[in-house]
Amino acid sequence: MDGHVIWTKEINKPANQIFALQDEIARNVAVKLEPQVPDKIQRQVVQHNTENTEAYRLYLKGRFFWNQQTEEGLNKSIEYFNRAITEDPNYVLAYCGVSDAYNSMGSYYSAPNAVMPKAREFATKALALDDESADAHFSMASVLYWYDWDWPRAEREMKRAIELAPNHGLAHNLYGDYLMSIGRDEEGIAEVKRAIELDPLAHFSSCDLGWQFYHARQYEKAIAQARQNFDTVQNCPFDYLYVGQSLEQTGNYQAAATELDKIQLFAKDWSLGLAEKGYTYAAAGQRTKAEQTLVKLAGLQKSQYVDPYGFAIVHLGLGNKDKTLAWLEKAVEAKSPFLLFLKNEPKFDTFREDPRFQDLVRRMRL
Repeated sequence: MDGHVIWTKEINKPANQIFALQDEIARNVAVKLEPQVPDKIQRQVVQHNTENTEAYRLYLKGRFFWNQQTEEGLNKSIEYFNRAITEDPNYVLAYCGVSDAYNSMGSYYSAPNAVMPKAREFATKALALDDESADAHFSMASVLYWYDWDWPRAEREMKRAIELAPNHGLAHNLYGDYLMSIGRDEEGIAEVKRAIELDPLAHFSSCDLGWQFYHARQYEKAIAQARQNFDTVQNCPFDYLYVGQSLEQTGNYQAAATELDKIQLFAKDWSLGLAEKGYTYAAAGQRTKAEQTLVKLAGLQKSQYVDPYGFAIVHLGLGNKDKTLAWLEKAVEAKSPFLLFLKNEPKFDTFREDPRFQDLVRRMRL
């Protein structure tokens, strides 16, 4: 882009006619750029799901909080999405929002078996309202991938979402996660980079790129990406998590612990962050501190959900293979989303020759 203006026009409409304004701008841009824009994208730019401006406003607020991916933000997003549905019971995007929020809750903060059926329920409703909605197919793909572990159907839904909306950043992001989980790292990274190109301001994808680099064992890139994200969103636990994980793998345990400590500033007692800290202690040879982390995680189980995978990685760091496998089996029963990355999680590199671990990966159909 050289800054050359290719289209400009003054459009006067009242503020309460936001959709008419959007449509007119989209139509004018599509006509002006017609030789450069594929037909499918031209058809997309003038579509929206509701004529209710209040429902639309509530939906946008829901997406704002959803993008934070904190437990508090996700709970707020569910509230706003449900209020949007109350305003317009046929608002497809609002149903998708609720599904996506429960999906994220089940991935990071709540028991998947408790919330993921709700994610499926709302995705199903969205598809029933509009089977041509890329967002609805994305939401269903997320459930099939993160919870059902139905790889063929999940991939079909991802590709359908991208077919319906080639510029759907989240669909490219999800497809990138899927590719990474089956060991196609470079293709996964390319998909997430594509998602960022489509929506440069979406912290969700920028954060995910750091995670992708970590699993591809490109630790310096993972650290650089996560720290770059600090400039735009400073309260996201995942960016600090990916820095800490990458520093662990380079043997810089003290620096890793410092980064992981920062998670507690805005995600206090987040079990995954605590478990990662326990693994760091174990990897650094500080067994007593690692064992104390296991005690704390057990105590947290009395008041909140603690993913069994967290116990597994601390025992892994301590070299307790039998206990690691026992907790991984519990993680399978709990439908832990972190099992999707067993195939290329660096922590398990020293464990891959164990036949029991190989059998677990095989049962995951990865």
